Amino acid sequence: MPTLQPSMAGAAGLGHGVDWHIADPVHAYLNAGKTLAMTAIDLLFGSAEGATAVLDGWKAPMTKSEYLAFQRGVKARREYAD
Repeated sequence: MPTLQPSMAGAAGLGHGVDWHIADPVHAYLNAGKTLAMTAIDLLFGSAEGATAVLDGWKAPMTKSEYLAFQRGVKARREYAD
């Protein structure tokens, strides 16, 4: 399924760091929420032609079985000789 990885303005500090904080709530919460809502409106407007076009043009890079095998391989424990 196609996905979206949005990012937002309004934060300060090192990402995932102890100094990370919301410096501008309007940008961080309000504008980010409006942008995501407008994206949904654009995709679903009318008879959802935008969303249909995205889905019609998308091909999964892996089958479900391939994806699960890949994920299990990432978690696998490996030992190497010195």
